[in-house]
Amino acid sequence: MKRFNSNYSDREYLKDRFKWVRFFIERFDPISHVLMISLFIAGHIVLVKNDLSGNFVLIFLGTTIFFFKLRCFDEVKDLDLDMKINPTRPLPRGLLSVFDMKDAIILCLIFENAIFYSIGLNAGVAMSIASVYSLIMYKEFFLGDWFRDKLTSYATAHTLVTILLSLSVFSALVNKPLYLLDKELYFFSIISWLLFNIFELGRKTFLQSEERDQVESYSKVWGKGGAVILVLVHACIAEVILALGVGLTSFFAKVYFTSSFAIFTLIGVFFLFKKTGKSGALFRGYSSFYIILIYSGIIIEKLL
Repeated sequence: MKRFNSNYSDREYLKDRFKWVRFFIERFDPISHVLMISLFIAGHIVLVKNDLSGNFVLIFLGTTIFFFKLRCFDEVKDLDLDMKINPTRPLPRGLLSVFDMKDAIILCLIFENAIFYSIGLNAGVAMSIASVYSLIMYKEFFLGDWFRDKLTSYATAHTLVTILLSLSVFSALVNKPLYLLDKELYFFSIISWLLFNIFELGRKTFLQSEERDQVESYSKVWGKGGAVILVLVHACIAEVILALGVGLTSFFAKVYFTSSFAIFTLIGVFFLFKKTGKSGALFRGYSSFYIILIYSGIIIEKLL
C-alpha cells in the first residue's frame, strides 16, 4: 500500500511540479528570453543614464513575469487551434491544463504588480495600467472572433502592451509617473512597440511552399510582397524615430542602424525573389534577431 503522507507523496509532488520546467523549456526558452529581456531593460537603463542599482534585479524579475504571463495568455487562446495543428504542445498533449495556465496568470498578475510597487508607487501604478491593458487584450478587447479574424490589427493592438511595459520600466528607473516622463522616453517606448511588431509580423511570413492549412500568416493576408513591405516599413519608422525622436545621431548610430536596415532590406528582396529554399527561414530569423540587434546598438551607442 502506498503511503501518500510519506516520501512517496514528496516524489510525486516534485514529479508533478517538474511539468512546469518542461513547459518553460518548450514554450518560454530561458536562454533567448533572458537575453532579450536583459537587452530590453539595459536599453532603458542607458537611455536614462541610470546605474545598475538593486532595482535592476526587481525590474528584470517583474518584466520576465509579465512576458511569461503573455505566453500563458497565448497558450490558452490558441488551444483550440493547437489541438488540431500542434498536438504535441504542452496543453494539447495534457502536460498542463487550461486551469494550470489560469492559476499561473493570476500569480503573475500578483507578483508583477507586487514587485513594481516594491520599487515605488509610480512604478506600481504604471505596471497596474499595463496589467489591466493586458487583461483587456486577453479578453480580445471584448470583440471576440470578429476582431481575432483581423490578423494584423489584432496583432498590433496586442503588441501595444509593450509601450505600457516600457513606460513602466522607465517609471521604475526615474521614479516619475507615466505622464511626467521626458519626451525621448515616450519615443523609445514606441520603438519597442515597433520592434515587437517586426518580430510578430516577420515570424508569420512564409514562402507559398511553407504555408500551412488553418495556420494564419501575414503572407496570406498581404501576399509575400505586402508582408515584407509591412515589416520593412516598421523597421524604417523605428530607425527614423531613433534618430529624430530619441536623438541617436552619432556617427556610430548612423552607420550601425543604417547597416542593420540595409541588411534587412537585402534579405527581404532575396526572400521576395525566391520560391523555395531557405530564404523564408532567413527572413524570419533576421526579423527575430532585429530586436536584439537594435537594442544592442542602442546600448553600445550610449556607452561609447
